[in-house]
Amino acid sequence: MLSGTIPRELFGLPELKIAIFSSNRFYGSIPTEIANAPQLEVFEVANNQMDGPINSELGLVTSLVELDLGRNSFEGEVPSEIFQLTNLAALNFEENLGIDSRIPTEFALLTNLRFFSISGTNMRAIIPVEYQALTKLEELHIANTLVGGTIPRVLTELPLLKHLDLSGSRFRQSLPEYIGDFPNLGKPLSPSDFHVSNFLSCA
Repeated sequence: MLSGTIPRELFGLPELKIAIFSSNRFYGSIPTEIANAPQLEVFEVANNQMDGPINSELGLVTSLVELDLGRNSFEGEVPSEIFQLTNLAALNFEENLGIDSRIPTEFALLTNLRFFSISGTNMRAIIPVEYQALTKLEELHIANTLVGGTIPRVLTELPLLKHLDLSGSRFRQSLPEYIGDFPNLGKPLSPSDFHVSNFLSCA
């Protein structure tokens, strides 16, 4: 198991496309030099001891397809530069309790997302209706957050959504009638059977 800070020098490698540091003991912040890796497609630091604000320099790496910052101690708001990463297919912030902000509407700009998780953060407010633009989304995880209100109907308009986890958040206990309109959650859902579904978790 590796420990220490992430070596800044790595991001000077001109052909660097994949950088995976997950499940180690790295600490500190993401080096600002990551902006010097214009071909980087995958950056994973999940399950470490990273902390501090999420670097805005990440938004300069527009080649990124996968960004996994899950299970660390990042804090503050998601920098607006992240919303420039329009090639992202997977974006994971889960289990970073220090991420404390309203759930950004601008995530809707990341229209290539297939996997998106903010579970275990302190994001709050309601799911923006603009998320109907995420038409490629297959998995959406908003469990154990401060996000709440009514489950928005726009989620039923996501044609590829297969897994929706809202458990432990602050959604209203009574489900809207249109909860049965999700096209790909394994079987038609109704308020009477949602809690036993293998695909939708609202417990």
